[in-house]
Amino acid sequence: RSLLSILDHAAQVVMLEAEAERTQNTDDLTGLIDSQTFVAKRMEVEVQQFLATPEDEAAEDEEVMVWAEIDLDDFKALNTIYDHATVDFQILKPLAALLREAFRETDFICLLGGDELNIFFRGVKKSAVTVLGQRIVDVIHTLHLPEPSAGQFKPDILTASVGLHVMDR
Repeated sequence: RSLLSILDHAAQVVMLEAEAERTQNTDDLTGLIDSQTFVAKRMEVEVQQFLATPEDEAAEDEEVMVWAEIDLDDFKALNTIYDHATVDFQILKPLAALLREAFRETDFICLLGGDELNIFFRGVKKSAVTVLGQRIVDVIHTLHLPEPSAGQFKPDILTASVGLHVMDR
């Protein structure tokens, strides 16, 4: 075998291992990071890296780390209006895609369970935290809800309660 073919094979193995780790640590339905991975692995690493990064003394606006806790409102009612499969495939899965599109690849989005999501943001300007919270709400509001079965009330928009935890150095 040539050196080039060995290197190509090694690169393929590395890519396959990375993909296996990614799929092992994600929710099957949404592709979001699963709660165990988020809490046990990512969060601790991210906090340590954030605290280890020296603060830019010359910066006018301090960078902070933000942990957003999202609780979709009236989730039980959604499961009554629609069936569970509709909620999974026409609400949760598209919502996960909208959140991934709206935020950076370096932001970690996690599905904790049914109606609870967390997003972990690093390197956010302190002055932008409120705007970030509003952006999360706005993204959730853009989700087009499916038509319910005949005779069922359709909510106008999907709403959520969002709590923001801010950590500075």
